[in-house]
Amino acid sequence: MTLRLLALLLALLPFSSEAAGRPWVIAHRGSSGDYPGLTMLAFTKAAEEGADMLELDTAVTKDHQVIVLHEPDLSPTTNVKDVPEFAGRLKTDTIFSDDNYTKNVTDYFTWDFSLDEIKKLRKHQRISFRDSSFDGKEQVPSLREAIQLVKRLDSERQPDQRRVALLIEVKLCRYFTARTNRSKEELIAADLTAEGVDNRPDIIHLQTFELQCAAELKRLLPNLPVYKLEESAGISDEKLTQWRRDLKLDGIGVHKAMVAGGSANPASPEFTYKYRVTGPTDLVQRAKRQGENFKVLVWTLRNEDRYIAWTFSQDGWAEADFFATEAKIDGLITDFPKTVRRLVDDRFASSGSKIGSPSGGLPALLALAAAAAASWSSYLAV
Repeated sequence: MTLRLLALLLALLPFSSEAAGRPWVIAHRGSSGDYPGLTMLAFTKAAEEGADMLELDTAVTKDHQVIVLHEPDLSPTTNVKDVPEFAGRLKTDTIFSDDNYTKNVTDYFTWDFSLDEIKKLRKHQRISFRDSSFDGKEQVPSLREAIQLVKRLDSERQPDQRRVALLIEVKLCRYFTARTNRSKEELIAADLTAEGVDNRPDIIHLQTFELQCAAELKRLLPNLPVYKLEESAGISDEKLTQWRRDLKLDGIGVHKAMVAGGSANPASPEFTYKYRVTGPTDLVQRAKRQGENFKVLVWTLRNEDRYIAWTFSQDGWAEADFFATEAKIDGLITDFPKTVRRLVDDRFASSGSKIGSPSGGLPALLALAAAAAASWSSYLAV
């Protein structure tokens, strides 16, 4: 095997955890526990703190630019209300999704602003009890800016450094298509193609709650992993098989209560400090019947005690440990990537070398290349 072929195989290897069993550390909106989420600052800090993936949400402007924002309404995370020139843009609209979600909202909407106008806004911390010292300093990024960040990180990556990928959530596809008269999925595919990453499963992954959107993303971008997000009470084996066999999806991303079995206080059914965890559900085991490469991601791990089940003694480390080692989750989506990175490195310290820093000389390198070839062939066969 030539070194040239070896390099090609390693480059084509789909983004994976460094060793079997080691979960991905996925920074939810960047390092959003410490900085305003979905900003270049939050993404850069998350990469520095050891994130394997930077998770982000997307919206669309009136000039058909894809931007990085959690919802179509701007005021929850920007200073749009304080900008006099936009005072006349306040509207009431019905936000809807493919899964029968509807909500009437009075706000300022991305589809009523150009990208240049969006760039006049400044971001602030979404959660009131978190640090606000970075408010007013960061812009709303475009999707292409986020892509360019991971491309730059990849080009600057040293052999002993981990690769950082994007996990792009594509939501409200029919809503944005209706408001902008352009397919949101096609706009995202166009940005990925323009940046040369539409065939880069090592640095680009996609996820969505909406089944129609998932199918369209897989059609437009067949070489990129696509995950189906779920937060309902259960996912049947029939659904898992349909998503894998018929739609060729690559995994699921689920609310953590779907993986941590237990009971909630009737007055507080959400997964909070009142929740008692009894152990892992069978969801991961059933999902893995679709193949070991069918991933299970879980969201959202946070350090604040109000978000942590009573069983974990209000300890974010203990919660992450449960999902990583007992529930055997493939990807831990967290607002605090630094905490989860420490946990993963501690628990999986001896589980193998990282992609990009093979150890053990040429035999280990060749073994890694063979694994890469097998993994890539399996991926194409799906």
